[in-house]
Amino acid sequence: MKERPRGEEEVRRWLLDRIALLTGIRPAPEDSERPMHELGVSSRDTVELITELGELIGRDLPVGLLWRQPTVATLVESFAGTEPVAVTGVGRAFAETARNGADGAAALGSGRHRALLDATRAALSCAGLAAGSLRDSRTGVYLGRSGSGPAAEQLSGWLELRGPTVTVDTGGAASLVALHRAVRDLRCGETELALVAGSGAGCGVVLLKRLADAEGDRVYAVIRGTAVRSGAEAALEEAHAVGGTDPSTVDYIACAHGPVEDFGTCHVPEQPLLIGASRGEDAGIAALITTALALYAGRVPLPDVGEWPRYAGPRAVAGVGAADAHVVVQEWLPAGHRARAHVFALSGPTPSVLRHRADELVDWLESPKGRAVPPADLAATLACREHDDHRATFVASERQGMLDSLRAVADGLVHTEVTGTKAPAFVFPGYGSQWRAMGGRLLASEPGFRAAVESMESVFLAQAGFSLRALLRGDHGGMDAVTAHPALFGMQLALAGLWRAHGVEPAAVLGHGTGEIAAAVVTGAMAVEDGLWLVLTRARLLAAMRDGGSGAMAVVDLSEVELRELESRFPEVSVAVFSSSEQCTVSGDIAAVTALVTYLDGMGRLARMLGRVEPGSLPEVDAVLRELRYGLGALTPGLPLTTFYSSVLDDPRGGKVFDEDYWVANLRRPVRFPQAVAAALADGHRTFVEIAPHPITGDVITRIAGTTGHPGVHALPTLSRGGHDDFLHSVAALHAAGHPSVLGHRYPGSPALDLLRPPAALAPRSSPHPAVPALAEEQRWEERPLPEIDGVGMRSWVLVTDDEPASLARSVRLAAKLTASGDEALALPIEQIDEFPSLVGSATRFAGVVLLLANPDRHDRVHTMAATVLRRLGWLRLYLAVRGDATTDEAGNGAALRGLVRALAAEHPHTRLSLVDVDQESGMGVLAAELRAAFEDDEVVWRSGHRFVTSETVER
Repeated sequence: MKERPRGEEEVRRWLLDRIALLTGIRPAPEDSERPMHELGVSSRDTVELITELGELIGRDLPVGLLWRQPTVATLVESFAGTEPVAVTGVGRAFAETARNGADGAAALGSGRHRALLDATRAALSCAGLAAGSLRDSRTGVYLGRSGSGPAAEQLSGWLELRGPTVTVDTGGAASLVALHRAVRDLRCGETELALVAGSGAGCGVVLLKRLADAEGDRVYAVIRGTAVRSGAEAALEEAHAVGGTDPSTVDYIACAHGPVEDFGTCHVPEQPLLIGASRGEDAGIAALITTALALYAGRVPLPDVGEWPRYAGPRAVAGVGAADAHVVVQEWLPAGHRARAHVFALSGPTPSVLRHRADELVDWLESPKGRAVPPADLAATLACREHDDHRATFVASERQGMLDSLRAVADGLVHTEVTGTKAPAFVFPGYGSQWRAMGGRLLASEPGFRAAVESMESVFLAQAGFSLRALLRGDHGGMDAVTAHPALFGMQLALAGLWRAHGVEPAAVLGHGTGEIAAAVVTGAMAVEDGLWLVLTRARLLAAMRDGGSGAMAVVDLSEVELRELESRFPEVSVAVFSSSEQCTVSGDIAAVTALVTYLDGMGRLARMLGRVEPGSLPEVDAVLRELRYGLGALTPGLPLTTFYSSVLDDPRGGKVFDEDYWVANLRRPVRFPQAVAAALADGHRTFVEIAPHPITGDVITRIAGTTGHPGVHALPTLSRGGHDDFLHSVAALHAAGHPSVLGHRYPGSPALDLLRPPAALAPRSSPHPAVPALAEEQRWEERPLPEIDGVGMRSWVLVTDDEPASLARSVRLAAKLTASGDEALALPIEQIDEFPSLVGSATRFAGVVLLLANPDRHDRVHTMAATVLRRLGWLRLYLAVRGDATTDEAGNGAALRGLVRALAAEHPHTRLSLVDVDQESGMGVLAAELRAAFEDDEVVWRSGHRFVTSETVER
């Protein structure tokens, strides 16, 4: 057999892996030539397999495909050369022309090379990648050039890539021909990533990867087909044939080089084709960038058109065409798409500032610029900002819901004040919260949950004999008494994995019944394999007892003390579960339990027989304890790495060793969950996250908190049956309560959105800082707002700190703000000064150095650091950034600090120095905006969102 390219091989491995999960038998490599029904794939399996394969490759596949392609080999071959390719990053830059009599050709070439570097860095930043992260990777560079010289080779060398380097010079369509080659190499596995550029007077760059490798990436658009043929119409037809799309359903074509009349002959009158044009040496790649961004935003890139017609159905289809090349581009919507909900977070130092910011944001979102912003990008941008103590969070999936919620915040209807940053306690309830297909939604939408399930798949196949993934999807029909317990166990571990993927680690764990087994695994006291064995053994033993048992259970309104007083009258009745301080579930012989219920009815107390009997905690369970204890002896008990509140022991804090004695007691002794909750509350825990597919302990926790005098308790679900976005609502609630990282893990990168600029979005409109009126009255200070700054492009910053933790932390936050705004920033301590020249030398648009010091009143330290940087670099733009009232303390430190800066300026006349003083209320975002504005002000002070400059600067 001929050698298969890498793309086909990965699809082949995926198919064999899925067949192994579906059938429980791993096919051998040679089985690729056998019909899949001979490998044990049933008709039901066929439907699941073809659906998942469609999700993997980004295409809707017909169910009957496996009848036409019955073997793995023929099925893989049918996709050769048609795998969709994702556009995950875009960037543009413009070349500078020669000035002041310099040689025009040489200067133009240099300008184009710089533009290529700038556009590449912008595309990588757009995709959330640092330039250095591609070092030694199989990333290809494909350049459609116009007099660019060896630019592709230089770019590949600068990034230290190990992929192909291709330069195409075929005239006007060169960049589309280069794109065609890149897509072909990605599909056949020649390269993992591709940087495709069009270089001329301007430069555009797109970052491509196979759609199957783009999970978790922002996908701007999907390339379905490309073709290079003589004649625009022939190229269009072939590109659609490759992509499996219908030319008559295209919504829009961007014409790059060539007459627009070459397109549109295949359309019908009721589906008019929209046509745009792009001109210039890099028109092909420029048109692709514009089209991809328009597909991502959901609006046609033509004036007064609005949303895409979507002639092909839910996904808009567009084309980018030239005289001899064509690209078919499609909107990317994941399989089973519905508008995905997002968490939106606002904050302010005071409630009034919070309300004002929400009102400002509503106005901006209703502007032309704001209407073009996708909700996902807005949520990510807000999540990456600094968050004050007065917070408002909400979850929305549609634009109108987002605006309605923002208006509610502006009206003061949504507001939470941070009460603490302590991690939550995880609560693992026992049997009863499970339901069919309880993990289906999370498997489709949450990578953290899916990864946790996949990590347990082999354990469940080996020990339980079924696929956990399939059971959680509901593929095995309803759950019985034996499968429900392990399914709930696996579900709880996967839900804990989902929270951990969001940076949420439990400060404590508690649970009851089989939930305590999952809690023990999460806290590190038990291996997954041992926990699953225990759950399966318990379920088997209890199922046998349930079939032949004669016990009964009832819910009674009696406290623990009252039950003890009735022990002599009803000795055969015992407590199975303490539901609350005033209610419990009792168990025992049918006659004895019935007698107790009748007695309490006569007293006017609530007592109700339960129709379903769970044998746990019944006296009958004693008959199987010996078998359970014998099997437990082979397990290796461990110690919990997290505080564990036991629902088994009389002392909830006594759960330290999970040996056979503990798990026997877990099955036989009464469930003392209220006592465990009370202990956690007494120890200061106020936030409880229920790790279950449906909440059943939240009311119990809040009721116990009320009776024990513990206000401000939050009991948050992870999931609920029939609900939507429960997890996101709990993420929002955790952030509002003060959790430091849950929102940052949900949105790890912020797009470079042009949101409201300071001070409009950040400045409070009431209760200004006391220094504001004083500064405004002083002759040497004048208020001068920071105007809108557009089109500055990406630049590089070096943030230099002393060795104090406070300044190191500030540098990291400032770097994040600059990066979110579209720049590149590197934070380094002064001890690494030797690295600065090389860093500055490699930067394409070096903006300057920022000194951040924890104690600016240590003038000797300030002078030493600044002088060291200036000596090593010789020239630069230097900012001394301080926090607080450093420059407005006229009598003391402020005057000395200003004098020091002026002395440094005199010593280094070729350097521009600025002193920037930003108070805490204005925030780190203001400092980033000030730096990016690059004004020539000598001294700048920010107070409560107001910007002041010295009168000397004003006069100059």
